[in-house]
Amino acid sequence: AVDGTNNTKITDNVAWETSVDWSADGSHLAYIADDDELFVVAADGSNNTKIANVKNANSILLSADGSHLAYITDDDELFVVAVDGTNNTKITDNVAWETSVDWSADGSHLAYITDDDELFVVAADGTNNTKIANKVSGEFEWSPR
Repeated sequence: AVDGTNNTKITDNVAWETSVDWSADGSHLAYIADDDELFVVAADGSNNTKIANVKNANSILLSADGSHLAYITDDDELFVVAVDGTNNTKITDNVAWETSVDWSADGSHLAYITDDDELFVVAADGTNNTKIANKVSGEFEWSPR
């Protein structure tokens, strides 16, 4: 609860957990353990499931429908993986670093900002990677429409 009561221990891993993201419906959490394992767990701590082993993940984001995870690695590349662990796909292969990412509401695209302050939109399968703005910094969000 917001007031600090009824706290629930979600994981019991030896590893440390980082970069937690809630599902849109509040039923699940995605997180990174030890920088190299992606997990999804029910909000009550049940069904703690390893999705994939990855290399040096540092940021994670669930799609709105909860079917996919986007993550950024220490190599500053963007990947997408289905929550069943299939189709772990490298989305970007840029010289610039990806610093911020967000899913479109329908999960068909991702937007991201590079360390060169450029905003890109890319299809969730990695196709049609298109720069749409320069000199963008900070955080951003998709319009809900």
